[in-house]
Amino acid sequence: MPGPFVDAEATIRLWVNSRSDLTNGSDAPIGKGAHFQRMRSPFKGAYVVVTRISGGSDLSPEAPADRARINATIYGVSKYAASTGATAYANAVASLRGVPATFGGVQILFAANIIGPLDITLHDKEPRYSVDADFYLQGGGP
Repeated sequence: MPGPFVDAEATIRLWVNSRSDLTNGSDAPIGKGAHFQRMRSPFKGAYVVVTRISGGSDLSPEAPADRARINATIYGVSKYAASTGATAYANAVASLRGVPATFGGVQILFAANIIGPLDITLHDKEPRYSVDADFYLQGGGP
């Protein structure tokens, strides 16, 4: 029997990469998609690195859910690309409220407590923004 915890990082990565409004086309705000680690040479556009930073089991014993605090760091080749990508990502996360979606056998119930986009660019480094959110997820086996 599956427990309340799921592979939240993989689920959110699949969700981002399935969003054609975020990833498809030459002007897509996150044209390089979502990944688990930084890209070495993105050359153009923006991409997201997804990391689970905390979480726990939530909702109720009858309907357990994995509350995964996900950090999305949006990198861009320019401040504009990073900012545009981060804004688009934050708006997509906000749109999950009341619209469950299933990816990889895991259902994203909703997202809450969105923080960002925050400019976290370090001196002389690749422009980047951070967006944190609690994703409530259910389902999936091991």
